[in-house]
Amino acid sequence: MDKKLRDLKENLDHSVLKDIQITHNEKQRILESLHKKDKRLVPYPYYLAVVTAAVILLILLIPQFQKEHDQASTILNEVLQTEYQDDIYFPTFKQYPITFSTILYAPNGGEKKDFMVTYSETSGELMDMEGSDRQRILYGPYEGEMVFRVTYSNFQVSMNQRSNIETIGGVKTIVDEIENDNGHFWLVSFNVKNGSYYIEFNLSEKLEKVDAISIVENIIEGSITNIR
Repeated sequence: MDKKLRDLKENLDHSVLKDIQITHNEKQRILESLHKKDKRLVPYPYYLAVVTAAVILLILLIPQFQKEHDQASTILNEVLQTEYQDDIYFPTFKQYPITFSTILYAPNGGEKKDFMVTYSETSGELMDMEGSDRQRILYGPYEGEMVFRVTYSNFQVSMNQRSNIETIGGVKTIVDEIENDNGHFWLVSFNVKNGSYYIEFNLSEKLEKVDAISIVENIIEGSITNIR
């Protein structure tokens, strides 16, 4: 019996418990209970193993995420150079992978064409989708809930007195905010030299309005030579 148990036994023998009716078996159960608690171990090795496995999995997935990120950027840059004469800027974000990119053409051979890029929180499985005469699929689509979508058009937007105009990043923009059963959306558009940008944000706790403004400022800064 170790010192701690001996001390407890001695205290029991000389405490008020001695003056009340307590049997030897009851004393023994108290000692055994304390002895069991002393041997109870905190399962630190289990938690350490779980954390280690999670870190290893993350390290293994990082190269794949980076590969998909670089692939999407390469495809977009190549298409932009062939489809448009202007220097068009599309941002890339590691935290918002590109899950879909397409070009929409006007019917009947019209000149208007919209270059659309969808950013999501995560990138899942590749989905089956075919293009058409009016739609050229460039990348994806991959599964993932849209966080925001950037569209560049070779036509400018009209700013009139009914437009809700705000200055963001030193540039006049048309903004609109819609909240319905489908979600909370913030819409921003602004003109550049030979076209315009239209950006749709799916606002939530994961992407608040202040984050959306920062993304718009990023696009304006990247397009500044095409704005002036």
